[in-house]
Amino acid sequence: MLKVSVTKLHPNKKINTNWVKQVVKETLSHEGILDGEVSVVLGDDELLKRLNNEYRGIDSPTDILAFGWGQTLNVECSPTFHIQGLTPILGEVIISIDAALRQAEEYKHSFEKELTILLIHGVLHILGYDHSQDNLPQEPMAIRTMEILTLITGNWRAT
Repeated sequence: MLKVSVTKLHPNKKINTNWVKQVVKETLSHEGILDGEVSVVLGDDELLKRLNNEYRGIDSPTDILAFGWGQTLNVECSPTFHIQGLTPILGEVIISIDAALRQAEEYKHSFEKELTILLIHGVLHILGYDHSQDNLPQEPMAIRTMEILTLITGNWRAT
């Protein structure tokens, strides 16, 4: 079973957390993941700046951070999880709502579309996708993000 928990730390932007959970579950499903737990934190630039500095040594805010269970703790999920009926923890996605609002305006699309892109992107990170050295729009991770965006939203197209 897929489980998604959402913690909303941004004080000003109203966000439908059920919709956030659905985007994460659909992304996992499109990647063939039918069992696992993901935590999503919706924060602000201040939170992302602090975490970016702490975990990456970069003293500036970012739009998203993703921590996969195995990547962060350098462990494999034990088969005991399944034997005991526990859901394996896949990871945590932390998004700056401030950055999502800015980027939606910059890319001239809705906040919902930008947040969906960031959620998909974060889930792909915790599943092991990474950027190529060039971080170009045609890199495999960016392509897969847009493919899943189209599958989830149907009528939204990458611009």
